[in-house]
Amino acid sequence: IMTSSQTKSIANPDSSTLKHLLEISDRSHYDIHYNVYFSNHLSHALVALHKLGATNERLEEFRQFYIKQLDPPKPKSKIITQDNWHEYLGKLHSYAELGDYFDDELKRLGSKERLLEEYLPKLVDVMSGDATHGIINLGYAVHSPYEQSLTEALAYMVYSYVYLGHLEAHDESGVTDVIVHPYDGCNEFVQLLKYVNKDALTMQQGMEQKCLEEPYCQLPGTVAKRLFIIRDTQEYSLKLQQYARQIKTIDKVKDEQLMELAHALSVAVLLAYEGTIPEPDNFFMLHGVTSCWAFRQTLKYFTNPKQLRSALYSFVMTIVAVYLTQGIPEFILRDGSFPLFNIDNQSRQYCFMSRKEA
Repeated sequence: IMTSSQTKSIANPDSSTLKHLLEISDRSHYDIHYNVYFSNHLSHALVALHKLGATNERLEEFRQFYIKQLDPPKPKSKIITQDNWHEYLGKLHSYAELGDYFDDELKRLGSKERLLEEYLPKLVDVMSGDATHGIINLGYAVHSPYEQSLTEALAYMVYSYVYLGHLEAHDESGVTDVIVHPYDGCNEFVQLLKYVNKDALTMQQGMEQKCLEEPYCQLPGTVAKRLFIIRDTQEYSLKLQQYARQIKTIDKVKDEQLMELAHALSVAVLLAYEGTIPEPDNFFMLHGVTSCWAFRQTLKYFTNPKQLRSALYSFVMTIVAVYLTQGIPEFILRDGSFPLFNIDNQSRQYCFMSRKEA
């Protein structure tokens, strides 16, 4: 499997046009949502196109096409400070004011590195909010030449905050004589998703019923309804955390293997999406794939291994939550697509798939 360090950049070498387009597309020009609840993809789409080698003309063409559907920014009415920013977590308002707050924090802390080190640990448990658009925005903002892309992405993380729980890594994590390959995590995650496909049927039925009840029936979109139901139902949120703990590799690999493990977990998500039945066309599962890449762009800003392990648990919970909101679609791994790493089926009671099936 090719890692990100083995790929060659095809990005447009000129970033000046991209920076200008991002500047005239920021929160002072457009709101983060349009048509009530659709996410504004403009900033991260421009960065993505640039990284894919799009010409400056193509970037401008895309922007002109996309802004036709966007809403203007809402009037500012709040002053957000270090003392009260927590009060805006998940409120889905004051996005522009939150952006101003993080602009001020960037000035106070002096660099984007220190800003991310300060706030990522506080926000990483909420990646599933707004169909993972917050973390997607943040992952691309790390690569943006426009400084406010980053502060606006953090504002979006606060704005769309949906807390599903926190799993603390064990203090003794990585301290073992047993050799654990990071890509065992890929196997574990694929097996876990197949287990959830069987184990969460009762949960799915309960969620479908709750979707018809107040207050969830008033919410737009199935994804938002089910995500809030998971958050608000202790049985479901605890179950989600139990699922995430099944990825034993997170606590077992050495500290220096954590980045490789993050890549392995991303591969598992890609394989699951690719194997979605009847075809890989599940739109929000694809958001999970995109969020994998985005999440990995933030990993170097976690300041210690224990913090990073906890972030990996948050990532697993996010992906499982996305899978649950999509009605746990069945998936079959295509011939030859399963990673060729050892699987000890007997040691995993949640394993439904044999090597032959893979």
